[in-house]
Amino acid sequence: MSESQISGVLYQVPTGKPTGIPRRHLAVFGVTRDSGKTTFVEAAVAASGMKAIVFRTKRGEIGFDNAKPLPLFFDERGLTHWKALEGLIAATLEEKVQREPGVRYAIISVCKNPTPAKSLAEIHQRVKSKLKDPKLKEFIKEVFTKLDAYLEEVLPQLERLRGSFSDRLELPEPGVYVEDLEGLGVKSDELQNLFVASLIRKAYEELSGIIIVVAEIWKFLPQDRGSPVKWVIEKYVREMGVVQGWLWLDAQDLRGVDKKHLRSFDVRLFGRQPDAHEIDEILKALPLPKQEKPKPEQIMTLKLGHFFAKLKDKVELVYVRPVWLPESVAIRVAKGELEPDSEEVQRYKSRLLEEDEEMWRAKYEEKERELSNLKREFNKLGETVGKLDEENKRLLKDKALFDQAAIEGQKVVEDYEKKIEDLNKRLEEAEKEGKALREFRAAWEKLLPSRVQVPAEAPPPGPSEISVTSEQPILSVKREHPPLSLTDKDLNGKVTIVYAEGYLGEGWFTVSDVTRAFIKNAWPQDPRVSKVLDEFCQWGYLEKRFSGKRPEYRVRMKPEEAKSKGLLKVED
Repeated sequence: MSESQISGVLYQVPTGKPTGIPRRHLAVFGVTRDSGKTTFVEAAVAASGMKAIVFRTKRGEIGFDNAKPLPLFFDERGLTHWKALEGLIAATLEEKVQREPGVRYAIISVCKNPTPAKSLAEIHQRVKSKLKDPKLKEFIKEVFTKLDAYLEEVLPQLERLRGSFSDRLELPEPGVYVEDLEGLGVKSDELQNLFVASLIRKAYEELSGIIIVVAEIWKFLPQDRGSPVKWVIEKYVREMGVVQGWLWLDAQDLRGVDKKHLRSFDVRLFGRQPDAHEIDEILKALPLPKQEKPKPEQIMTLKLGHFFAKLKDKVELVYVRPVWLPESVAIRVAKGELEPDSEEVQRYKSRLLEEDEEMWRAKYEEKERELSNLKREFNKLGETVGKLDEENKRLLKDKALFDQAAIEGQKVVEDYEKKIEDLNKRLEEAEKEGKALREFRAAWEKLLPSRVQVPAEAPPPGPSEISVTSEQPILSVKREHPPLSLTDKDLNGKVTIVYAEGYLGEGWFTVSDVTRAFIKNAWPQDPRVSKVLDEFCQWGYLEKRFSGKRPEYRVRMKPEEAKSKGLLKVED
């Protein structure tokens, strides 16, 4: 099965024959403005028909003007991985930290112990704690000191941006999306590294059929030091090809980019380059016999949009067709019939700009109509708000009247409370007067003679005193328990032995527990055990309760107490 190609972008020089671009990881190099790197990437992304995310990392960067803006994305969870932190430290120290023994272990420890860190702020706190350890090795202390200083600078910047970024990466429809880090306030290289690493990691975890374009890649894949982006890019490049996930890079020169991470980039384009040392690097990267390699002056004088392209196993000199240039004109440029920056070619760009202007004018007029409709809706809402305002004033007036009535009502209540208080005082005074009158009457009754009433006839003679005595009988009951003489031959005797020898313990037990005690004594099971246990409860040696429907027993009188009272005698 042949590999999928992106067509309609590259044309061989000088034949004008179209050539395809393999769908792979891709890197393009050349002097800014004079080589046409952005023109190539923009045209190739458009021709691919795939979704794409393009990073803008510097001021004044051009291209992808019609792309959809992508909300600022950042999810720091992936940056707490020890590899990301190692890259961050390496970038801070501007050297590879793993050369010193023990540093990697210390980094892993900060990230994972006692539990995996969930944020850079948590890592920062752990670093501060490590720096307080007097036994910390000097080089590791230097590493953590610089990391502490780095986080002291970066974390406040992150906090200022926290309300403006999202941890959800959504591309709802096909097309090109621009993550404008510079325009969205992520200006420093340190912060840009964190944001680029975070988004690439998220794309690795959740997306497919996607092209990610990173310009000025030397900032993220530096040759002589680490960065928090390196391990994420390495993972993305190695594993995303199976789901059609590609990484496209651009840079002015090849020397500043880490060669280890470029090994998987089998499609490379080299544009105009005036530096002799850089040209040497380009010639080494082109898989051609020495006699077939281009001359240094050819690379120095490459025209706008012309590149030496390494397309997997072949190398071709090609011309890049801009998105705004008809194919027929691009073929003429490739053949050398037209200069790429000639007026005849550039007028197509102007025409495109005019078409864009017309398109934007139509969009502007449409927005004007929408604005006019919104103004009418706003005026209607204004009328409604006016009516609501009048109603609100009326309600406020009613409320004022109600408040006044409430105040007056409170005064009436206070007046009645005062009257009640006066009445209570008068009642107390009346009660005192009534008491005085009663006392006066009682005194007068003592002074006046008693009235005697003589009966018409004397009562008949009778007993002078009647006395009745009621006696209550005393009940006396004696309950006798005849002594039992038991042996291990009968069931009562076996239960008594189990009781006397303490097999029943102090807690609640069941018939099954007694049966197990029987088995220990080599006695057979007997279904009448529960009846005997109930008798022991009647005698006061045991007590009984129910757990659901199951009876449970417990020793009420310990064997020692029964023996001391003479209620239990055991003879061998």
